[in-house]
Amino acid sequence: YIDQHPFMKEIGPYTVNTFRVITFIDQSGHCKVQMAALRLGRQGSSADNWDKGGLSVAVDLKRGRLGKGVSKPSYGGRWTAFHPDTQVHLEGREVPGWNSIVEVCERAAKSISGVRSVGWDIAYTPEGPVIIEGNAVWSLPLTQVHTNGYLTDDVRADLANFGLVFPTALPGLLPAATCWLSRQWRRSRGPRLLKELRSKK
Repeated sequence: YIDQHPFMKEIGPYTVNTFRVITFIDQSGHCKVQMAALRLGRQGSSADNWDKGGLSVAVDLKRGRLGKGVSKPSYGGRWTAFHPDTQVHLEGREVPGWNSIVEVCERAAKSISGVRSVGWDIAYTPEGPVIIEGNAVWSLPLTQVHTNGYLTDDVRADLANFGLVFPTALPGLLPAATCWLSRQWRRSRGPRLLKELRSKK
């Protein structure tokens, strides 16, 4: 049983909520924290997972300041500044002891070998952060939704040191293929769903 820090209990008392913190060990052995998000469980759920209808909330790495939360598209894809069940305001709140959460992840990342990129799930208790698990597959969609994309210039440079080079753009399509895709898009539910998502954000 994990007792949550009062800060976490106030926001979401229904599950043990965790921070997903992504670390990367570069070629020189330095640990970089690339991204963080807070996963919040919903009332009636047994876990905070995004796949179980939980909320994913952006976290500013420098100050531990919360941004807006969003549910997974399969659960509506709604953006919100409040927890839908507790109605606690999220956006702008700063996580107390945020530096201790980052430090635990950095120490853990440096203590293992063979895996350079890990998504740590961290519970925050009255005594401090507790590692729940480390994930080699750490949900790229969760990262993409809270950033401008994972493949920043810095990340590209780090990956290139290991021989991993990605194109800066997808190759172009033939005109006929482009026309066919455009017709399929207009006939699909895509335009309406895109409009709904933009209005919710």
